[in-house]
Amino acid sequence: MPDWLKKTLAFLAAVLGILIIVAVVMEIFFVDRVTVANNSMAPTIMAGDIVLMWRGAELEQNDVALCKHPRDPNRYVIGRVMGFPGNTIEHGRGGLLINGRRITTDWKGERRLVDPAAGRNERWLRAWEELSDYEGHWMLMQPNRILTIPVKHVRTGLFLMSDHRYYRGEDSRAFGDVPKANCVGEIFMVLWPSDNAGADFPASERRFDIID
Repeated sequence: MPDWLKKTLAFLAAVLGILIIVAVVMEIFFVDRVTVANNSMAPTIMAGDIVLMWRGAELEQNDVALCKHPRDPNRYVIGRVMGFPGNTIEHGRGGLLINGRRITTDWKGERRLVDPAAGRNERWLRAWEELSDYEGHWMLMQPNRILTIPVKHVRTGLFLMSDHRYYRGEDSRAFGDVPKANCVGEIFMVLWPSDNAGADFPASERRFDIID
């Protein structure tokens, strides 16, 4: 074997060893792997996805949080942080408003999503929702249907919303504010995506995807 090849292989082995050590340390002290149970956060993350969570992260608006359910401590919920104490959230014909400010929505056309729980392949509108000049996220709405959320006043916790706006019962519209102490971390990456989402959301395009 040529010397240059031996040196190259030795270098690659050393790099791989360092990466393995870093990954082990990160998982022990900072990062958890979480398997997503449902499509409440589609299209950002899907049922069956294995995602990475930064344990104990300081949550900000637009972060995707994993929290204990405020009414059932044996359950966990995943939602996007949309409001803090003192904020108001509402949704009408004109779209989503936070503190009375209308959130810009850029519609990207229809996509089909398979929901394993419902066993159906359904048609949705996909959109990019801009919270500010530097923060945004993908979300799903139902074609030809208006979503109405009466004014919600965030009192003492965090207001979580599903990116899949018509997924019932899995965000603060159903169970109210989530105490900050209930939240265990921020989900920041899709590590290993499920193949269950359908051809419009292929696993190959979502693997190692950083979550906006």
